[in-house]
Amino acid sequence: MQLFRSPTYTLRVILFLALILRFVALLCMDIHPVSDAGAYVRLAENLMNGNGFTDNGSITAYRLPGYPAFLAAVFSISHSIPLVQIVQILIDVCSCFFLFRIGSLLFSAKSGLVAALIWAVLPSAIVHTSFMLTETLFTSLFLGSLTLLFYKKNQAEFSFGRGRLFAIGVLWGVCSLIKPNIMLAPVSIFLTCFVRERKITAKAFGYIGVVVAGMTIILAPWVIRNYMSFGKATLSTNGGVNFWIGNNPLATGTYNYPLDNPIESVTGEVTQSELGYQLGWEFIRSHPLKTIVLAGKKTAYMFVLDSPVAIALSHEGATSAEGCTYRDLYKQTQWWLIALINLPYCLLLIAGIVGFSRSYYSSALLLLFIGFWLFTHGVYFGGARFHFPILPLFALGAASLPFPVLSQKRRLIVPGILSALLLVLWGAEIFTVFFH
Repeated sequence: MQLFRSPTYTLRVILFLALILRFVALLCMDIHPVSDAGAYVRLAENLMNGNGFTDNGSITAYRLPGYPAFLAAVFSISHSIPLVQIVQILIDVCSCFFLFRIGSLLFSAKSGLVAALIWAVLPSAIVHTSFMLTETLFTSLFLGSLTLLFYKKNQAEFSFGRGRLFAIGVLWGVCSLIKPNIMLAPVSIFLTCFVRERKITAKAFGYIGVVVAGMTIILAPWVIRNYMSFGKATLSTNGGVNFWIGNNPLATGTYNYPLDNPIESVTGEVTQSELGYQLGWEFIRSHPLKTIVLAGKKTAYMFVLDSPVAIALSHEGATSAEGCTYRDLYKQTQWWLIALINLPYCLLLIAGIVGFSRSYYSSALLLLFIGFWLFTHGVYFGGARFHFPILPLFALGAASLPFPVLSQKRRLIVPGILSALLLVLWGAEIFTVFFH
């Protein structure tokens, strides 16, 4: 195609397209900060007003400080929700650029351009820039760290320069203050070294040490603050609560907060978190088979349809309402909006899975990150919102898809099975909501 003969020009067109689509969507949508978004805004306002990281007048560590600090920084310029949304639009356009860089280094310039284009026009990515949630900021920072990790064109090589690794550690530290799932990321470098060297070497531990040092510089002040405030060196105080929500007799695999929650029998964020971990581990030890089944359900919930995005668009940013079930909101949402959000999402996942089969070696690190992400949610709980940060990795897989691979039946066995499972999952979801 003529368009792909000048990668620089094509990239500029794609970035401009991404910018325009997001601004048009912003003008057409009416999104308000509710639920988690409202909590982030409240924390940011307290920070901006000099009240510290507090909620309802009390010091808190229930939520991580990364995203509220970002909001407070924007609010310091102008206390304006549209300004935050505009900044997030610019951040997400950067994600398109990062995908181009990663795809170009891993596969080819054309693959990089296709990955950037996929993200530029993906409805879920476009819409998320208007939500006051962590996904857009976290995803861009994560992709930025991957551009530092890959460095040789057309090779699945990774940069192990100490300065670069330290910078990656700093970025992963910042990401950890937004979403803690990324804390397992350094393991990926260790596993990469193990695969390359065929043995565990002191050099691998050295690489990990540099990355962890970068993360520690970012995380230490927050952990020390929590130790001085609560008497416990912790990243957040909601870990135990979330762990118990995902591992209790009434657990469903996704977020389900029981009315009779024993954690509420004690007071204090730290105490509740500790009790949550205690009760969760007791459940796992007592019900090992049910825990395995729950882990499967949690993974399935990570790949359900992106319908919460469509529901939020129809209800001013909310996916829940008093006196109305989630299924009711689902059924009230316009069918064309559900299709607009979900069809590109479904095609992206299937194309990404097939694309990864081109070369598992080239895609190894991407698959590791997807695996780590699914593992953390398999321990806690899954949900449609949580798959957003790994969607760009599927875009990279889809962009690398060579059409000749479609004729190689042996390579399509695993992708075919996974795709069939996804189709069954999505079909079951639609049937349960609309026809059950």
